Amino acid sequence: MSASRVRALARWAPILSCALALPVAAQSPPPEPAPGGNPVLARPPASPGPVAPGPVVGGVSQVADLVVRRDPSNRKKVLTGRLSGGTVASLYTTRLDAVRNLKLSVDEKFVAVLEAKEGVITDGEYTTLPSNRLAVLDARGRKRCEEQLRLEDVYRYSFSPDAKRIAALTGTYYEGGEGFRPAGGFTLDIPTCRKAPISTKATELNWISARPNSILLQTFERNQTVHELDLQTGRAVPTSYLSTDLSPDGRFYLIKPSTAVRKGLCDPEAATDDCFRLIDAATHRPTSVSGEVQLGRHTNWVTTQGHLLLHRKGTAAAPKALVYDVERKQVVKRIEGPTLSDASTGSWVASPRFLVAPVRPLPARIGDRLRPELLRQIPLERVELEAPEEGIRELAPERVGP
Repeated sequence: MSASRVRALARWAPILSCALALPVAAQSPPPEPAPGGNPVLARPPASPGPVAPGPVVGGVSQVADLVVRRDPSNRKKVLTGRLSGGTVASLYTTRLDAVRNLKLSVDEKFVAVLEAKEGVITDGEYTTLPSNRLAVLDARGRKRCEEQLRLEDVYRYSFSPDAKRIAALTGTYYEGGEGFRPAGGFTLDIPTCRKAPISTKATELNWISARPNSILLQTFERNQTVHELDLQTGRAVPTSYLSTDLSPDGRFYLIKPSTAVRKGLCDPEAATDDCFRLIDAATHRPTSVSGEVQLGRHTNWVTTQGHLLLHRKGTAAAPKALVYDVERKQVVKRIEGPTLSDASTGSWVASPRFLVAPVRPLPARIGDRLRPELLRQIPLERVELEAPEEGIRELAPERVGP
């Protein structure tokens, strides 16, 4: 075979792989981690050219590849793309009115989405309430466990840390409070489609990474007690937590302004964003956040790390983010430019195992080429980076505060 034909086939191979939407198992060994680091957070490739899907360890790719989003021109459609090469493609189109709240499992094998049905208003009142149906899709856009989910009106849901289960809260639409009247919940085992009911009036939930058979449930009304539910025994016991928003290692958690005010941790007259609080899980007392990190609606945990917060700031035209180590009270990473979950990026969603930032606006139309140089994983370890890509400026860790 001629050299020119070999080069031509090499250019087309990633595109054909994406079009077939088949996961590709890499044959290379996992990358060497940085000292004391994690191979998931290995240094990104220095060259911006097409790259093959990353190494697979324990059946899970060690490099972010799949991204999904709602079609900006058709709110019924889910789009997908692979960073290893290929074009933006249609994954799924709902028969209801819209799709929203997309989530990708940590192993990138499943996409979950709420299919929304609009309500009917007559004379200013709902005669038919809006509702949501949970759909779990595989890499080809085929529904999993459709019969088990068909009748559930879902308002909150979360993949388990091992991506094998989903926990969800159900209810009916309500204008006010948390947006729905809770009526219960369920867990769904994705491989077997076995569903188990949860008897609860909770409006928030979260898996506990350290105890994979337990979830936290929090009610909105009355005292907002947080219960820990053991999924094996079905027993729920009250806890001292004030929120379900735990750090991945369970050592800290964030509380909302309403909870902070109720617990006397914030002045009721203060601005909303001034009333978010960081709590030490061992003592259930507030712990300080120093320097330029101000807790608020744009702050959340970095899912793959123990107790790192991702704090977004700046403007829509010049967004930036800080990665903040809660325990050391230290900014360990600065990112100039948007992170993937920012609305300014076009609302692409990546696996929660990775912190990914776009270099420039991402394509979003079917047939657009999704080039791997458009996205870069952001390493969170103390490693010396290659020359920064355009739009992302990496700085050394910096001490903040006194």
